[in-house]
This record gives sequence, C-alpha cells and structure tokens, in this order.
Amino acid sequence: MDIKKQKTGDHVRDLISAFMDGELPVRQAAAVRRHLDECPACRKEYEALTSVDHLLRGVPAVSPSADFSRNFWKKVNAVETRRSRGLMGLMGILGSWRPVLAAASALVIVVAGSVFLYHSGSDNNDPVMPGIAENMTFYGDYEIVQNLELFENWEEIASLDGI
Repeated sequence: MDIKKQKTGDHVRDLISAFMDGELPVRQAAAVRRHLDECPACRKEYEALTSVDHLLRGVPAVSPSADFSRNFWKKVNAVETRRSRGLMGLMGILGSWRPVLAAASALVIVVAGSVFLYHSGSDNNDPVMPGIAENMTFYGDYEIVQNLELFENWEEIASLDGI
C-alpha cells in the first residue's frame, strides 16, 4: 500500500496501529517511522496508543473456570431446544390445520375459476347485444318485445297476405 493513499490529510493515524503490530511492509513501515519523527500530532497519537498497549500487556490474562465450557454449551443447547420447540409447536399447530387449509384453498380456486368462466362466457362476445343496448329507445313497447318470437316468421306471414 502506498502511504499517500493511507494518509488522513498529511497524517498517518490510520496506519499507526498496523505499524505498532508490525503488519506493514518494510518500505511502508519506514515511511510511517519518518512521518512520526516529523509530525508532532501523529507522534502524540502513537505515544498514546503505545501507552495503552503497555497498560493492556500488564493486565493478567483471564482464565475461564473449569466448567465454563460445559456451562456454555449447556446454555447454547437450551436456547436451541427452546427455539426448536417453538418451531415444532408452530408446525404442530399448522400441521393439524393442513387438511383444512388445503380444502379451503381448493374451494377458493374452484370458486374463482367458476366466476372467471361465468364472466368470460357472458354475452359480452355477442355482437347483437351492443346494438340492442344502443337502440333501447326503439323498444318502448314492451308487449311487442315480449312477443318478438312471433315476428321470426314475419316474412312468411307477409307473403301469405298476398295469396
């Protein structure tokens, strides 16, 4: 990594921790060292971090109790058991309702399909119906409309008058 890319302004604060831990490549570590020698702000931050590092190294390591591992895994298993019981309880409830839900779903599908088929087979496709609907004013005499089937053979009846 180029030190210029890691600088914050003209500082190397983002690289100080990696520098202290020895994680930087040799050239980059040398550049950070030169910068720390020249920059009082970064040197002050480096010294503060070094002080904290020395304090933390002086703290004794905490060792877990002898039964820590057993207690830890016991608690993990208890949480997993509660979680699986919760899921199994929910699945048990839904499992007993599964046939009812399946029947209800099938009924909804059948009803929806019936409604769709009923409306798709309606008179909307009949080319005569829009013409009748547009000319409803001509059908004011409902007695004639009720007896329209008598007028089916009107041409034949009219031709009989000529006989």
